[in-house]
Amino acid sequence: MRRSMLVFVVGLLGSIGATAQIKTAPDKGAAHILTIAENKPDPKIPIEPLTGSPGTTTLVRNPAKTYRAYVLCLPPEIAGRSCNSRVFFTDDHTKKTYMVTGEADGVEGRRPIDELKWLNNNRLSYERWESPHYGHRYVLNVRTKKQIGAYVVADPVKPEN
Repeated sequence: MRRSMLVFVVGLLGSIGATAQIKTAPDKGAAHILTIAENKPDPKIPIEPLTGSPGTTTLVRNPAKTYRAYVLCLPPEIAGRSCNSRVFFTDDHTKKTYMVTGEADGVEGRRPIDELKWLNNNRLSYERWESPHYGHRYVLNVRTKKQIGAYVVADPVKPEN
């Protein structure tokens, strides 16, 4: 009985993982849309929590601990709209802070930023989902202050029977 329950649970977990796979493909049209510019954000704006996880923070450090990256939700330019989530990173040696801009205004600009993470000491990646099943992953080189990649990310939707 115990063994059959273990086999059932392992099989169930395997099927959940298979259905939750994210598909990615290079997006040449979005590969060079981002701009990185020095910025001095208002220190009163708090660092955003992880999406859906109050009490957490988007603050991440690169492995060498020479850069910090985080998300701030900037006040809207037009009253009544939601704030704009933007990626910022700080060079701990120079104490300069940079903001990433250039994404399409509108839906994507007001969507939360997910999966902010360091791929190595110089490459930073994040995702912005336009809908529950479609978004973009952007990759930046913080040393050169350039965007080095963009990918379409999609959570495949199973057809209903």
